[in-house]
Amino acid sequence: MAPRSVLAPGILLLLCGGALADVTLRQTSTVKFPAFVPAELQAQMRDQFQRGMPAETLLRIKGDKSYASFGPLAAITDYGRNEVTLLDAKGKLFASVPLAEFGARFGAALLKATLGRGAGQPPAQGPRFDVATKKTGQVGLIQGIQAEESLTEMTMQMPLMTQAPGGLPGEAGLSTMRMETRSWVAQAAEIRRVPALQELAAYTERSMRALDPAEFLNKALAALPGFGEQFGDAVGKLAKANSGLTLKASTAVYMPAISQLLQLAAGGALEGFDPSGPMAESVTDVAEISTAAVPDSTFAVPADYQAAPLEQVVLAVVLGPMAPPPVKPDR
Repeated sequence: MAPRSVLAPGILLLLCGGALADVTLRQTSTVKFPAFVPAELQAQMRDQFQRGMPAETLLRIKGDKSYASFGPLAAITDYGRNEVTLLDAKGKLFASVPLAEFGARFGAALLKATLGRGAGQPPAQGPRFDVATKKTGQVGLIQGIQAEESLTEMTMQMPLMTQAPGGLPGEAGLSTMRMETRSWVAQAAEIRRVPALQELAAYTERSMRALDPAEFLNKALAALPGFGEQFGDAVGKLAKANSGLTLKASTAVYMPAISQLLQLAAGGALEGFDPSGPMAESVTDVAEISTAAVPDSTFAVPADYQAAPLEQVVLAVVLGPMAPPPVKPDR
């Protein structure tokens, strides 16, 4: 699958549109693993996870401009100029591209960066996705705001080729991963009551008109056969099912094949192992939401950043120190 640390900020850009007042939204994310996983391994897994889902994300909006930070990448979107600027904080690089070109070029750069890490050629057959969402009827308070809970199940089936005796290819099978996400969405009355929510709802609606999530993902992942269309359609269904402002989301990841292997491991199952339990759980929560004034400097590229092509900024984030030195920028 595409590196989440690169793909996620692209998706986050879809929620960056114009608002009438300044808005700041800060979210925090945590992850935990089953008790049977050794503490040292948990630390390593948590480090890997947070490269794709950082402990904190920040979204700031002022007029037609927005700033979103997500781990190694930040993005400034100017809807007045129809332009997106990606920033690599570690390498101090930036690239500005027209909004209409962003999906296709981001996808091409993502594919190149993924192959550069030795991931090999894209599979001939991509994964299959299925999404189903329902409201649970539960209501809770998030930062003093009433939110209604919904449950979304996303199932991904990956092609898996078994190996026959003698090292010959065997029969093709499917490996399944299931994610259960519980989302708490602000109710309509609360959006009307809280000024910050009104502004967030307004810019979300505008940004969705400017750049549809399913269309963006289809463009961004078009280079991976079967993956972009399937994933884009799944995200499109998810966005429609959970229309509104999500204040909190908890996701549990289930991998039946891994659970089965652990049950059959030599010496029996590990202490604390639950065959029906998740392999990982994450929680994203709102830590701050306000309409305090956002300074204009938030949307300016720092003076010590160097212009570079978009493809190089993506490569720099994915490959880290292995990225090539800056070359001639787009502009």
